[in-house]
Amino acid sequence: MENINLEKLKELGKLDDSFELYRASDVRDLEDLCKKVKDGQITVPIFEQKPKWTVQEAINTFNYVLTNDFFTLPFAFDVITNEPKVKQLSFPDYKPIDSNYKYNNTFSIIAGSKILDMYYKAYIGDDIFKNVVFDLSIGKIRFYQHYSPEFNKVFSINFILTAKPKDYYQEYCKLFGVEDTDDIDDDEDEFFDMRHYLYQFRDCFFPNCFASVATDLSKKEQLRWRRQLHLALR
Repeated sequence: MENINLEKLKELGKLDDSFELYRASDVRDLEDLCKKVKDGQITVPIFEQKPKWTVQEAINTFNYVLTNDFFTLPFAFDVITNEPKVKQLSFPDYKPIDSNYKYNNTFSIIAGSKILDMYYKAYIGDDIFKNVVFDLSIGKIRFYQHYSPEFNKVFSINFILTAKPKDYYQEYCKLFGVEDTDDIDDDEDEFFDMRHYLYQFRDCFFPNCFASVATDLSKKEQLRWRRQLHLALR
């Protein structure tokens, strides 16, 4: 995975100067994008193929992001202000959209659908991630059944990504058998460190992402824009 490289396109002579590669650029919150997917505010043009990936590929991607502090995930969206110029499908299931759906600044994803699909399914706790955990003892995401972790340092991906920070305490009490808040004194330092690293994990898991944003593009413009983005990402 690489960031978008405009210089590379120029060197190859493949940057179409007559077409603005970036109509607007912005830094987006990846968690916010997941929330938009959940609320049905992100669609996909009909010419985009449903991304295919394995759980191991997702784990590798997540761990890569976690260990590269300055890595920025690239996305591209065509904002549909009213009516789409290209037929849209729902995301991430790629099904026909109800004719009564109101396109009111809906984000149609042009690039980055595979990454967003991975993140969203981890975010909602899809069954595909039921055996995937974050092991606090090594700071990585792993398959649970492939190794023998310290049980009290393992957390489900979905819990960490969706639980409110205060719930980390309840999870700690559950795992360590603490029934009363007064019993936490002996393990106060350990609890603080655990909670601190869980916060860090959550922040690192949702890095800022670079989004190129256009508005109401025609099918021809979208295909040309997508082609240039794919060249830039190689």
